[in-house]
Amino acid sequence: MSIDPFKYHSTHNTKVSPVVQRIGLYILLQLRGWKQLNRSTRSLTYNGSVLTAVGLEQHEDDDVSASEFVSLLKAEQRRIGSFDGRFDKPLEQGLIQLSEQIELTVAEQRVLGLAVMLHSYEPLEDLVSEVFGRLSLAKSRKVIAAILQLAEAEVQQALSGSGKLIQSGLIRIDKRDSYDLKSKLDLLDGLADSLISGESEIESLLQRYFRPVSPSLLSHCNFPHLADEIRVAERYLKRVLADGDIGVNYLLYGPPGVGKTELASVLSQGVNCQLYEIPVSDSDGDPISGEDRLRALRLSQTLLTHQGSAVILFDEIEDAFPAPFSFFGVRSHDRHKGWMNHQLENNPVPVLWLCNEMEGLDSAYIRRFDISFEVPVPPQAVRVTILEQALIAEKLSVSERWLARIARHTQLSPAVMQAACRVVKRSGDPEADPIEKELEMVLNGTLKAMGLPPLERAAATERLPYRLDSLNADTDLAQLIVGLTEESQARLCLYGPPGTGKTAFGHYVAEQLQRPLLIKRASDLLGMYVGQTEKSIAAMFAQADKENALLLLDEADSFLRDRQGADKSWEVTQVNELLTQMEQFNGLFICSTNLMEELDAASLRRFDLKIKFDFLNPSQSFLLFNEVLQSHGVKKEAALVWQAKLSALPTLTPGDFATVVRQHRFLPEPMSAEGLYRALRRECELKPGPKLQSIGFAAAL
Repeated sequence: MSIDPFKYHSTHNTKVSPVVQRIGLYILLQLRGWKQLNRSTRSLTYNGSVLTAVGLEQHEDDDVSASEFVSLLKAEQRRIGSFDGRFDKPLEQGLIQLSEQIELTVAEQRVLGLAVMLHSYEPLEDLVSEVFGRLSLAKSRKVIAAILQLAEAEVQQALSGSGKLIQSGLIRIDKRDSYDLKSKLDLLDGLADSLISGESEIESLLQRYFRPVSPSLLSHCNFPHLADEIRVAERYLKRVLADGDIGVNYLLYGPPGVGKTELASVLSQGVNCQLYEIPVSDSDGDPISGEDRLRALRLSQTLLTHQGSAVILFDEIEDAFPAPFSFFGVRSHDRHKGWMNHQLENNPVPVLWLCNEMEGLDSAYIRRFDISFEVPVPPQAVRVTILEQALIAEKLSVSERWLARIARHTQLSPAVMQAACRVVKRSGDPEADPIEKELEMVLNGTLKAMGLPPLERAAATERLPYRLDSLNADTDLAQLIVGLTEESQARLCLYGPPGTGKTAFGHYVAEQLQRPLLIKRASDLLGMYVGQTEKSIAAMFAQADKENALLLLDEADSFLRDRQGADKSWEVTQVNELLTQMEQFNGLFICSTNLMEELDAASLRRFDLKIKFDFLNPSQSFLLFNEVLQSHGVKKEAALVWQAKLSALPTLTPGDFATVVRQHRFLPEPMSAEGLYRALRRECELKPGPKLQSIGFAAAL
């Protein structure tokens, strides 16, 4: 074939980097790569991408002989020059700046530059793949040394585990399998784009992988429930930073939104050091994989080692740590486990690891953390303060009664409260819209999406005035409360029919003792997995102890049933766990149950007092009857008539009166003595047991 050199130069594609062409031509000519092309392809001009890499794309599918092809290559190399180991100017500048930070050797710079070129230019990648094919680690080193004109020993050292490229996570090499050279030199995500584009400042490049955290607006006073943990954590962190200790790791765990990140910032500020974070998403908002984040952590460790007072924050570790099981239950992380343990034991810069869920986190990792502590949802007093601050920040006004009711939700995290205030402020007219209603709607929507119970309804607070003389208990309740004010530890079991005031008495005791109330029900504690319920029971007591709260367990019969009738082993372990926690608890614990006869005998012995709440006696029924009427502006009725009628309702409870009062709110009929009696009688007729009998003049009703 006759080749027209004028045709060649007139159609030359200048879009390909000259360095790409020089590398490609060097491989095909000086390394005799054209011979491998001649053997492995049906035609030397078959692969257009390979031809593009050397500036000969216009000859795709031309019928040329081997000698003619070599002549084309030589002519192009004379025109563009030979590869001398140097890359494009932007890449060279980036490599120099990076080397100043990490102290890369010349060989490490060259190897990293070649990896960047392979990851940035597909034609060069295709050419190298066509010529060298799949490579083992040993062959990869030989090829790299040949391309970069380095000694193989230099390349071996540059890619060794002790070299900066591997230690920093800039390059990862799979030592087991054979890949093409690009895949063998796996670059840290985003590194090639940053270096090849010539980012002017190395700081902007590195912020892809770690960045300084702005000082927190919170302080120690926002975490009074963690004062002891913070004090120990800060003292230890200050000492290890001063001594230059390695392998220092903290684990802060707890549900999302409780302030773990803010607490990490408070800890770092407390010891006057700069906190850096490993991002969980890139500049486009896309998530960064756990493996890439761990590699970014290695880079940050390398760069911050000599900075002095620096601490690194790594959030959501459950997405980054190797999982203990693969799809079919086969252990799949053994080869990564040793590497991860090594990192935890040798990291030169302290790391604060944050975790939302401890389930599945290997105990081999957990025991390598110097300090681990839970960051729970703040206690009620702190929740009130946080919600007040969020409302003030958004200039929203609510009633104190509403604020107290919302803050009673034991799983309402700071982030959820702050987000709700922000949404309501920006979505409505603060002067015209019902702010409290909108806030509740947003809060409940978030709680439901998180699988958490809703806020306490406002109607639940619109109850009758609480009075001890309307409770038919077999113990002097007023004297009991006096005793509880002097004794910080007690275990009470309240039993009796539904509606007799057991749960309300728990509320009343907490109010009288001026202590927060922690209420738990069976639905809050029962879990679907073995052992989950026992963990929830233990956490319940721990939370009450932390908050110095009165602990009220409603529906306690779900956990304290007679173990002799248990069919499953987990039924026994749940009872055992609750009894163990009861005995170890130094606070005030109240259980309520409607099914006293089904409780475990050993369980009952653990209670200091077992108090029966029974149906109202006639005088108590009449007392509440008159109180309801008077609260609705109805004159006091003749005592004899209505007291006699009420005595024919032996199963009346305070809960029946509360139910009827709530019913009246949406019924058109005005409140009257006769209407109130009829409504109470209907409530009694719905209860199990013997039907009501009409007595004397009450039969007319």
